[in-house]
Amino acid sequence: MNEIIEKIKSLIRDLEKQHGSFLICALFLREGDTEKWDIIISALWLNPAEMQSYKTISSKLRESLSDDAELVQFSRIVILNKDDPVVSYLRGLETISNGGFKELRTDELSEKFKFTIKRAYLLRSIIPNK
Repeated sequence: MNEIIEKIKSLIRDLEKQHGSFLICALFLREGDTEKWDIIISALWLNPAEMQSYKTISSKLRESLSDDAELVQFSRIVILNKDDPVVSYLRGLETISNGGFKELRTDELSEKFKFTIKRAYLLRSIIPNK
């Protein structure tokens, strides 16, 4: 998983150079049959109601991951509005900028979000400059 995390961190840096900062980027592995990761993101330049936002992220994800075996480990892309409570909660946990990441406590997340999360990583969590 560390290799994929490094690739996602590189993807974040590339997209930030092109578009601007992410507010959050997290990976959640939900409990269930699929054992696949959700990528949870929020940025001022992303709109969860516009398909183009998802195309931008998915295109870069396909470009960043080296083969189908890595790509199929992801179930979905979840783009959240900057005002979403999940964004506020994750940003309140810890500030993480370029190069860092933190494995999160899944028991707290599962209780907060009301579904079971087996593993979770926070790869970006910032408060943008005003």
